[in-house]
Amino acid sequence: MFSVEFVKSASKELSKLERKTQRRIIKHIEPLRENPFEHRPKVDIARLKGERIQMYRLRVGEYRVFYTVEEEKVVVLGVAHRGAAYKR
Repeated sequence: MFSVEFVKSASKELSKLERKTQRRIIKHIEPLRENPFEHRPKVDIARLKGERIQMYRLRVGEYRVFYTVEEEKVVVLGVAHRGAAYKR
Protein backbone atom coordinates (compact mmCIF):
# COMPACT_ATOMS: atom_id res chain seq x y z
CA MET A 1 0.00 0.00 0.00
CA PHE A 2 1.36 3.39 -1.02
CA SER A 3 0.80 6.72 0.67
CA VAL A 4 -0.03 9.82 -1.40
CA GLU A 5 1.57 13.21 -0.76
CA PHE A 6 1.25 16.51 -2.62
CA VAL A 7 4.10 18.96 -3.06
CA LYS A 8 3.05 22.46 -2.04
CA SER A 9 2.68 23.75 -5.61
CA ALA A 10 0.50 20.77 -6.65
CA SER A 11 -1.74 21.28 -3.64
CA LYS A 12 -2.09 24.95 -4.58
CA GLU A 13 -2.91 24.09 -8.22
CA LEU A 14 -5.60 21.66 -7.08
CA SER A 15 -7.12 24.15 -4.65
CA LYS A 16 -7.62 26.70 -7.46
CA LEU A 17 -9.97 24.36 -9.34
CA GLU A 18 -13.74 24.09 -8.86
CA ARG A 19 -14.83 21.86 -5.96
CA LYS A 20 -16.47 19.37 -8.32
CA THR A 21 -13.25 19.05 -10.34
CA GLN A 22 -11.17 18.74 -7.17
CA ARG A 23 -13.30 15.85 -5.92
CA ARG A 24 -13.12 14.13 -9.30
CA ILE A 25 -9.33 14.38 -9.42
CA ILE A 26 -8.93 13.15 -5.83
CA LYS A 27 -11.26 10.24 -6.62
CA HIS A 28 -8.90 9.23 -9.46
CA ILE A 29 -5.78 9.67 -7.31
CA GLU A 30 -7.06 7.28 -4.60
CA PRO A 31 -6.49 4.07 -6.67
CA LEU A 32 -2.80 5.02 -6.90
CA ARG A 33 -2.51 3.88 -3.28
CA GLU A 34 -2.91 0.28 -4.45
CA ASN A 35 -0.72 0.33 -7.57
CA PRO A 36 0.57 3.61 -9.06
CA PHE A 37 1.94 1.90 -12.21
CA GLU A 38 -0.99 -0.13 -13.51
CA HIS A 39 -3.41 1.09 -16.17
CA ARG A 40 -6.94 0.07 -15.12
CA PRO A 41 -10.47 0.95 -16.25
CA LYS A 42 -11.08 4.64 -15.53
CA VAL A 43 -7.44 5.05 -14.42
CA ASP A 44 -5.33 6.09 -17.44
CA ILE A 45 -1.67 6.08 -16.42
CA ALA A 46 1.39 6.54 -18.63
CA ARG A 47 5.11 6.89 -17.92
CA LEU A 48 6.49 10.09 -19.42
CA LYS A 49 9.37 9.60 -21.81
CA GLY A 50 12.57 11.60 -21.74
CA GLU A 51 12.41 12.59 -18.10
CA ARG A 52 15.50 12.13 -15.91
CA ILE A 53 13.32 10.89 -13.08
CA GLN A 54 10.56 8.37 -13.61
CA MET A 55 7.51 10.57 -13.86
CA TYR A 56 3.98 9.40 -14.55
CA ARG A 57 0.88 11.07 -15.91
CA LEU A 58 -2.66 10.33 -14.74
CA ARG A 59 -5.37 11.52 -17.11
CA VAL A 60 -8.59 12.80 -15.48
CA GLY A 61 -10.81 14.17 -18.24
CA GLU A 62 -9.41 17.55 -19.27
CA TYR A 63 -6.80 17.52 -16.46
CA ARG A 64 -3.46 15.84 -15.99
CA VAL A 65 -1.89 14.80 -12.69
CA PHE A 66 1.90 14.34 -12.71
CA TYR A 67 3.56 12.21 -10.07
CA THR A 68 6.62 10.18 -9.12
CA VAL A 69 6.92 7.09 -6.96
CA GLU A 70 9.49 7.02 -4.16
CA GLU A 71 9.69 3.70 -2.30
CA GLU A 72 6.18 3.35 -0.79
CA LYS A 73 5.09 6.92 -1.51
CA VAL A 74 3.32 8.55 -4.47
CA VAL A 75 4.37 12.20 -4.73
CA VAL A 76 2.00 14.40 -6.75
CA LEU A 77 4.09 17.06 -8.49
CA GLY A 78 1.45 18.94 -10.43
CA VAL A 79 -2.16 19.23 -11.56
CA ALA A 80 -2.90 21.12 -14.76
CA HIS A 81 -5.41 21.50 -17.59
CA ARG A 82 -4.34 19.43 -20.57
CA GLY A 83 -3.74 22.52 -22.71
CA ALA A 84 -1.10 23.85 -20.33
CA ALA A 85 0.10 20.59 -18.80
CA TYR A 86 2.88 19.75 -21.24
CA LYS A 87 4.26 23.29 -21.57
CA ARG A 88 6.14 23.03 -18.28
